Amino acid sequence: MKVRTLPRLSLQKFVATLLLLSSATMGGLWLLGMLRVGRSPVSEKAAPAAEIRAVQPTEETARLALSNYFAAADDSARIHCLHDRERVKELWLDYHRRRRHPLPLLDDIHSGTLVEDRGRIMAFFEVILIPGGRQPVALVWEGNSFNLDWESFVAYGTMDWAEWMESRPTVPQTLRVYLSRVPTGPLSESPSGYDTISIEHRDSLGPVLVRVDPGSGLSLDFSGRQRIPVTAEFAFRQDASGMQPYLVRLVHEGWTD
Repeated sequence: MKVRTLPRLSLQKFVATLLLLSSATMGGLWLLGMLRVGRSPVSEKAAPAAEIRAVQPTEETARLALSNYFAAADDSARIHCLHDRERVKELWLDYHRRRRHPLPLLDDIHSGTLVEDRGRIMAFFEVILIPGGRQPVALVWEGNSFNLDWESFVAYGTMDWAEWMESRPTVPQTLRVYLSRVPTGPLSESPSGYDTISIEHRDSLGPVLVRVDPGSGLSLDFSGRQRIPVTAEFAFRQDASGMQPYLVRLVHEGWTD
């Protein structure tokens, strides 16, 4: 009986044959798997719509928005971080470019808090600035992001305090100041109950007495409060004792609109 001898494969051919069989097997398994799950590999690249999560108003998102303002590379990027940016853009450029107020550096952000004010969600922090030191700052939630309430942050006015005191304008200028009562002042028919009130600006060296225009609309409750932040219009008027500062119109209580 003759034994039939099978031809020998070279090592190279043997390895090549194994690789070919392995490749065919893996290809078949991949195809089988795709048929079982019934989907295309391209579909894995697109995340289902349900997995896209909207940004939520949290302290973390507010802190990030605040950091983004100070880290912005140019004016356009900074203005994009502002609350009510379309209206405030020109005010920002007036303050930082025409009047040349420097842009401070952010040194630290202290822990903040979220509050609801008049139906709006707001975040409040204390920041350490260089220069400027410790400053309060507020951000407003605008539906999908927090944005810096820049006007209250810099106590924006249509004129710098030093210029207002020196030039004594007769045209009313909007300033953000603190109001305090003057208990020893003479009573009058003004809504505040006083014809004189004390104001302090963030850049002033101390309080300044101003007269209250009877038509100013000033009507504030000082109960339990020594100072009230307000946004108001002020102007100088000539009287028997010379040019005197007047509170002409109360725009609103607080520095945030």
